[in-house]
Amino acid sequence: MNTTKWLGVAAAVVVVCLLAFWLTRPKNSTPTDQTQTSQQPAQTPTPTPTPTPPNGTVKLSSKTALGNFLVDSNGMTLYYFANDKINTSNCAAGPCLDFWPIYSQSNIAAQPPLLQTDFAQITRSDGVKQTTYKGWPVYYFIKDKQPGDTLGIGVMNTWYLFPDPFYTVMVENQDSVGGNYLIDPKGMTLYSFANDKQGSATTSPVSNCTGKCVTTWPVFSTSSVIAPSLLKNSDFSTFKRSDGANQLAYKGWPLYYYSSDTKSGDVMGQNFNKLWFVVKP
Repeated sequence: MNTTKWLGVAAAVVVVCLLAFWLTRPKNSTPTDQTQTSQQPAQTPTPTPTPTPPNGTVKLSSKTALGNFLVDSNGMTLYYFANDKINTSNCAAGPCLDFWPIYSQSNIAAQPPLLQTDFAQITRSDGVKQTTYKGWPVYYFIKDKQPGDTLGIGVMNTWYLFPDPFYTVMVENQDSVGGNYLIDPKGMTLYSFANDKQGSATTSPVSNCTGKCVTTWPVFSTSSVIAPSLLKNSDFSTFKRSDGANQLAYKGWPLYYYSSDTKSGDVMGQNFNKLWFVVKP
């Protein structure tokens, strides 16, 4: 009887121990939970948004036929006006500004290869601020609707892109000399001399402005011709003068400055001695 009694007590103790182990075991140690944990998908990292250029950003766009040209932060084309002068806008409120809104940003962020130092602001005659590039006031064209539109090129033969590299020969317009004429990138007028010998497709030009003449009428030369669409590069040529210097010619006529012209828009040499004239396209 005692043996049987003790066997019953021992069996009861074993049952209690097994029950206690089952209730107190860690729940995450089961094979089912481990399998579920290992099959949870990895979290996808949130992509970093591309920063939007600030409103004052000026950058370059490009077209095969045009090369590189300046656009704003949204890709809208920027223009120069041949009636303007360096640091002076002649596009007045009314029909002109209605079609050619000004571009104005107080803080320009120029994307390389553009240089921030080439940008500035002027105060127009109407009191409004306007951004300039290399001194030339900057505009939009109202008919450009999409980024990269260039519908303003050549309008009225006075509106042109800002290219990069920049122009080496430009066009300016003044009623006092009968419309368009050639200038350098700083707005200085270029002249021809009636006593020179015009070049042709088979002969080089001959400059007859030598010695003291060149002091008064310095020669114009450039290593490459970058010009507005109104001008044809094929109309320009470089020739060697009798003094060994290079000089640029347009349609066979050597090009000169006039020493008495001191600022953009000066045409003091026009019709000088009935021999010197602005150069018309």
